[in-house]
Amino acid sequence: MNDVLKRPVLALLVLLLMLPAGARSAPLAGQDLFKALGCRGCHLAGASGGSRGPALDGLGKRLSPKQLRQILSVRREASVMPSYGHLTEAELAALLNYLQSL
Repeated sequence: MNDVLKRPVLALLVLLLMLPAGARSAPLAGQDLFKALGCRGCHLAGASGGSRGPALDGLGKRLSPKQLRQILSVRREASVMPSYGHLTEAELAALLNYLQSL
């Protein structure tokens, strides 16, 4: 992701994380991160999204939480998908929870 796109995404992420813990449930926090990180730009989830990456519906049935964590945390040279290793453990857990609910 280029620097121009990172700034608004990071600003939105910071705003979301400043909400009181009780204001969001774990799935909603993961859904908010999914949106803030721009995942839908490349991935189809439900009825909308891009086609650059694989569709994410049923992802929790196809991949284990450990496999999903690995995909999100490690940048592979052959892939255009960025690494999300910069996420906190709580953010990563919320995002994994949301992805598994698709």
